[in-house]
Amino acid sequence: MGLTVGGRAVALDPAAAQGEAMVTVVQVEFPANGGLVGTDTVAPFSLEWQNVPAGSYPLTAKATDNDGGVKTSAGVPITVQ
Repeated sequence: MGLTVGGRAVALDPAAAQGEAMVTVVQVEFPANGGLVGTDTVAPFSLEWQNVPAGSYPLTAKATDNDGGVKTSAGVPITVQ
């Protein structure tokens, strides 16, 4: 399953949730195709990826908490036409 978009801007809005431990997400990075699209340090952690070239991208979100813990989401494939 994936997503196909027709424009050149893609809104990235991960669902960053805290687990059982009392930690706070302090940063979310948005990697794609081996590069970094952007970083957000303010909840609710989102990013609008501008001028996206046509192609297929496996998007993930990499969250860092206040204890230095890091968790990367599963990839979600998108296609920009």
